[in-house]
Amino acid sequence: MSKPKVIFLDAVGTIIGVRRSVGEIYSTLAKQAGVAVDPEAVNQAFYQSFKASGPCAFSGVEWEDIPGWEFNWWKAIAMATFSRIGVINQFSDFDNFFHRLYDYFATPKPWYVY
Repeated sequence: MSKPKVIFLDAVGTIIGVRRSVGEIYSTLAKQAGVAVDPEAVNQAFYQSFKASGPCAFSGVEWEDIPGWEFNWWKAIAMATFSRIGVINQFSDFDNFFHRLYDYFATPKPWYVY
């Protein structure tokens, strides 16, 4: 039998978990951006937006371009989340907010290993 060339693992919910709910994290960072939202409403809107999004797969995209595509995929989910609860227009600079949110999830702070 030949050795596998690649092994795919589902990280969140399988290997790692989020310390607080996504709604709590999103709402905490939104509050820092001047937008007050209910964490539970954000959590529900996030899961609806995530479920409604297409897959995070970018066939035909050059390897070096994938991080930008992934960033935009997550940004679209965040925009849909805050749109669902009717506060997207309360952000004075959503791009800056989303950069901070994305960067936060790139740190070990929100995660724990099962």
